[in-house]
Amino acid sequence: MKFLNVSMFGIVLLLSFFVLSGCAVIINNPKPYGSLQRSDVISQYFEGKKRDAIEGIWMLENSQYEIAFIKNDTDIMTEYDFFGIITDTNSLGWNIGEIKCALRRTVQPELFLGVYYMSDKRKINATFALDDKDHGNILVVKLQGRDINEKFFMARLYPDNNSGVHTVSGTGFFISDTLIATNFHVVADEDEVSVSFADGSSLPAKVVTRDKSNDLAILRISGDNIASIPQSVCPVVIGNVSSVREGDLVYTIGFPLPGTLGDTARITDGIINSKVGIENDPRFFQMSVAAHLGNSGGPLLNNRGQVIGVVSAVLDPVYTLVSYGVVPQNANFSIKITYLVNLLDQVKEDISVTSSDNVETMSGQQIMDVVRPAIVRIQR
Repeated sequence: MKFLNVSMFGIVLLLSFFVLSGCAVIINNPKPYGSLQRSDVISQYFEGKKRDAIEGIWMLENSQYEIAFIKNDTDIMTEYDFFGIITDTNSLGWNIGEIKCALRRTVQPELFLGVYYMSDKRKINATFALDDKDHGNILVVKLQGRDINEKFFMARLYPDNNSGVHTVSGTGFFISDTLIATNFHVVADEDEVSVSFADGSSLPAKVVTRDKSNDLAILRISGDNIASIPQSVCPVVIGNVSSVREGDLVYTIGFPLPGTLGDTARITDGIINSKVGIENDPRFFQMSVAAHLGNSGGPLLNNRGQVIGVVSAVLDPVYTLVSYGVVPQNANFSIKITYLVNLLDQVKEDISVTSSDNVETMSGQQIMDVVRPAIVRIQR
């Protein structure tokens, strides 16, 4: 016992020396996957497996840490969906395999909330935003705590999202027996895209006209393919834009996050926040209806089931995070249907577009039943 007391006294003196001399005793963070290096992570967790957009190998802009984002399939810190694990570092006090950050999903697929551990192992709240303008190869990290407010970037090292084939998915809707409306950015410069129906069948559709400035495009199913259009398909009814008011209940139907939620059409509701868009742009409605990747090109519907707009854009969360330090919540926009009707003048044929002044309102369930047959998923 006497020896034990002396030993404990020595440990206390040693720890006191570290504190008085300004040195910090750094405790190691957990290593949920062991000491994995880059090649180990790629072979065990990424190669041949379905990955989330955030998963991969990343490098901090100062090259101090190489970090692998991996799904959290462990029984620790279960409130987080992903861990950022160090696979290489030149920073003292950190080891390969330690958790550098932890993330959880939000309703916006490119945004994650979580924590980031500073060089001294302090835990700081953080927002992580994938910049989809660069195929998700840049990650913006925003730190915010009582004594810190900064942002930095990570660059993706693996996989290279600039290479290979990237499938773009959006929504469209029939405006006549053979014509489909969608966004320009859904079809881009393609001459032909694939259109999928509720019954699981699909057909090619040619782009017959497009309006890049208003983010609109019109597709046509033609020739022998017309006979293969499901009999359940029924064109939408065009509504009156001039009757729309702030606070009106609105809906959209589309295919949000198809890689995660699947290929079933989903309905979402909200209100008209404003009859103008960014910088008072009169072409757009601002709406609180949640819009995600895959919703683009879908119809904005009033509570009578009539189309009053085409879902077009969300306020860029990466831009607002970098510029203002905040993440926008449901600031989404639809191009007014009048611009689509004007675009139809460029289609050189007689077209019958259904419009209505019906004042009878419908429930969300009724709108889904009536409009769903007109909705298609578009892929290029």
